Amino acid sequence: MRVLFVIILNTIRQAFRKKFLAGLLVACFAILLLSLVFAQLSLDDKGRLTVDFGLASVQILLAILAIFFGSSFISDDLDKKILWTILTKPVRPTIFFLGRYLSLSILLVLSSIVLSSLLILFFVFLQIPIQLILFYALLGFLLESLLLLAFVILFSSFVSSFLVSFYCISVFIIGHFLDSLFYFIKEGSERTSFFYNLLYLLPNLERVNWKSEVVYQDRLAFLEFASSSVYIFLWIGLVLSLALIIMEKREF
Repeated sequence: MRVLFVIILNTIRQAFRKKFLAGLLVACFAILLLSLVFAQLSLDDKGRLTVDFGLASVQILLAILAIFFGSSFISDDLDKKILWTILTKPVRPTIFFLGRYLSLSILLVLSSIVLSSLLILFFVFLQIPIQLILFYALLGFLLESLLLLAFVILFSSFVSSFLVSFYCISVFIIGHFLDSLFYFIKEGSERTSFFYNLLYLLPNLERVNWKSEVVYQDRLAFLEFASSSVYIFLWIGLVLSLALIIMEKREF
């Protein structure tokens, strides 16, 4: 337990020492601000468009942070032989990568708080009403980014850092179009049944995507929120467990 705590603490210190996270958050702030400005320039319904642009920006920025920030740390561990030095302590790969995941998750939570706070401040400044569903949506984005981070560790166990980013972006995109893919494949020929079953190997990220509910001020039942959150946590546990098993068996 003490080893796990040390790994978490050192990872967080390393992130702030590199000032990499601070630079990403500044870039995220600029992108978020620009998206809200462009939404205000629209001649359509500015309120709904601003909410839509703002939420989409937070969602995409958290996904980018999870994928590229996570893959940069893991690739450094593998490419720069950092892991080899640590394993001589000795520290098991399972403990090391679990510590990496937990520490990067903490950084994602902090990033989510910063971005969400900025978005809420913009909404207050623009006199856009703040409702409970907004916090549900923001929490959904965080859960999605934590799942993507677990996929980063899984893919890092058997592919290069470039392909890790590519695969994780694919998971993000396909995960949001999974319902549509199920529908079109189901309507197709029987030869597509293999691909239909293959889609069950990916998480349905639309289950925690509540942007439209915020934009159109729809209600979200707590039971739906709870079941969708449990669904994502189960996926995180599954993906992370598989990643740690592969890392444990891999020869370093």
